[in-house]
Amino acid sequence: MSDGPISIEIGGVTISSGWGPVGHFLQEGGLIDWYSVPPSKASPESRPQGHGSFDPGPDWSDSATPSIKARYDASSRADLQAAKRDLASLRRVGFSPVTGWRKRVTVTDEDGPTSRDVSIRFVDIADDRGRLSFEYAIDMLAPDPLRYGPAVVDSTGLPVAGSGLVWPLGTGGTWLNWGTVGDLGRVDTPNDGTAETYTVLEVTGGMSLGFLLTYVPTGQLISFDREVPPGSTITLDPRRGLAVIDGQSDVTGFLTISDWWPVAAGDVGSIQFASKGVVTGTPTLTARTAPAFI
Repeated sequence: MSDGPISIEIGGVTISSGWGPVGHFLQEGGLIDWYSVPPSKASPESRPQGHGSFDPGPDWSDSATPSIKARYDASSRADLQAAKRDLASLRRVGFSPVTGWRKRVTVTDEDGPTSRDVSIRFVDIADDRGRLSFEYAIDMLAPDPLRYGPAVVDSTGLPVAGSGLVWPLGTGGTWLNWGTVGDLGRVDTPNDGTAETYTVLEVTGGMSLGFLLTYVPTGQLISFDREVPPGSTITLDPRRGLAVIDGQSDVTGFLTISDWWPVAAGDVGSIQFASKGVVTGTPTLTARTAPAFI
């Protein structure tokens, strides 16, 4: 656990290290297993007639199970009861286009913020015994065990050809440099974390027959075959294999090719943007790459 100040955001509740007159405050050692590496899912199988065991193959991690122990100091009985209701509501189930059925937890320490999307398994609220404070515990399950840093965002329009002559052209101080600069129509996807990550992609219209995305390092493709009207946005979530239009409707069925790709730890990839059909307006591709940490 970090020795510096810590702030935790979960479902609209902010928990801080230290103490104050009113608010949610983390107990000493109250952020549990946030920085731990989850256990391996591999089970060794002993060699019946030899030393050691058989190679279990890739050593994947199990889901993460972080928990929080904290207290709330209230200014009045009404404030205390409102805080209890806020904590109890963390168990409320609701769907978000960003996190699905889970809630996002963000822990900020002296090294910056990292996040996980979790389901709230248990909220244990202790009896306040007539005082204006109470202790509580929150148990969580993160199916994806990785922690994610702030996303690096890069955007581009469709490719644009340049014009004029290749610059510089000439010698002896005489240069021909007229013409316009083109645009490749590519975005970069850097991952400076310690584990592979996936880039969330947003494509805005308009394109009458959809679009094609190519991961330049490997040639893997995503093909979306449906009109994207001007003003509409298609959000692609590779980790969930999901496509959503305008944050509401599932349009995954219009993905005729979905060869999703990861960005390796310490790597920088790039994505080529291309349209299908007639282009109206100014279509854009935005890539949001959050570095992943194990």
